[in-house]
Amino acid sequence: TRLIGDRHSEAGVWNNLAIPLRKSGRVDEALDALRAALDLYRETGDRPREGRARHNYAVALNARGRTAEAVTACLDSLDICEEFEDWHGAARTLYALGVVHETAGDAERARARMTQAAEAYERAGSPEEAEQARRAARLTGPAPTGTPTPAAPPARTAGSGPPGPRPPGAPGNAGP
Repeated sequence: TRLIGDRHSEAGVWNNLAIPLRKSGRVDEALDALRAALDLYRETGDRPREGRARHNYAVALNARGRTAEAVTACLDSLDICEEFEDWHGAARTLYALGVVHETAGDAERARARMTQAAEAYERAGSPEEAEQARRAARLTGPAPTGTPTPAAPPARTAGSGPPGPRPPGAPGNAGP
């Protein structure tokens, strides 16, 4: 596509290439591919696809541990999705934002974003994905209370005496 000057298709190739790169652990290469896609989508004026590439960029940034940048990329993607009333894209991005917050250890924000994702999936007419987002929100770790969890008592204390004899025929018993 580069040889024939089709910048728009080239952007799509870079965006699509980034996904298997990220999934195979080649995150830096995925980020490079996504930066190329974003530049080309901006150059061609394709805002909806720029929003999708921005979403993919956020996921890759999160995989690299660059949380603050991932949040910004998600919010940029979300703005574009809302601008074009792309509720499915908004839902995917809200869910990704929930994952970013969960990765950062902010369970409360993660649950809130996943709940918003469920609402956006409903609005997009995707009830199965809405239920998955609701389930993810429920499974996200509880908010810390500031109170430590009490330790379980030991199974046996020093004062409880030695263990009793093994029953006949038990493994390790040299008895009759």
